[in-house]
Amino acid sequence: MAALILAAVLGLNVVTAEAQTPQEVLNYYLSNLQKNPSDSALREKIIKLVQTMKPAPAISEEARRYFVKASTIQKEAKEAGSYELAVTAYNQALLVAPWWPEAYYNLSLALETLGRFDEAVGALKLYILTGPGAAEARDAQDRVYEIEARKEMARAEEAARQKAEEEERKAREPHFDGRWDPVEASWCPQLVIGENQPGVYGVYTNVTDYRHNSSPVTNIRTNGRTISFRWEYRWGQPFQNFDFDLTLSEDGGSLTGVSVCTDAETGQRSTPYPITFRRK
Repeated sequence: MAALILAAVLGLNVVTAEAQTPQEVLNYYLSNLQKNPSDSALREKIIKLVQTMKPAPAISEEARRYFVKASTIQKEAKEAGSYELAVTAYNQALLVAPWWPEAYYNLSLALETLGRFDEAVGALKLYILTGPGAAEARDAQDRVYEIEARKEMARAEEAARQKAEEEERKAREPHFDGRWDPVEASWCPQLVIGENQPGVYGVYTNVTDYRHNSSPVTNIRTNGRTISFRWEYRWGQPFQNFDFDLTLSEDGGSLTGVSVCTDAETGQRSTPYPITFRRK
């Protein structure tokens, strides 16, 4: 009858349970845990099994050695690497004695310090499952809530950090969009540069002279801080193409470079003409 009750509690096959003592079942579970240390469901079964055993199994010297090692490292740790060592040692202790309440509690503290919040909560839940006193269980559950809050705060801080980095990255990127006035070049129209989609620009003339408005801007290319395009002047004869190669200043306030005029019919090119635009 006792074997049947034990099987019901632990979810064991009834025939297998009748053939094994609690210690034999524990040994079987511990063997499986060695192969699957991250199996939380198996740890829960072990904890429940140990709670039925009278007397409870002793903490072995091997487990105690790992626990003392972890506790010592945790107390003296000053950087993440040391806390990682403590976590490893606690996990080694809990691989040998996976029902040990204090090891789970201390493990949760080390994990929380490292920002491994989900794992810290998991360790605390296993601690609560071991059946500490009512006050200890209440304290542990409150710590679960605290860790969940810290996790939310850390997530919000990380999102804010990523947003700030993205804004800083965009601020460093060259932006050609805006209105640009030519400096000392009355023949050249004001330009309007717009970003149609990220990194893809359109260039337009913006003047009161309708002749300029009938002249399209083509061959628009950007590369880092440079932009080039062709202004196809189509008023009067002969038609002329003005090719611009401009570089954006570090402060983003000016475009400086050269323009070359090409006769659309003969292909004759002028010498490069220095040109500067100021952002309006």
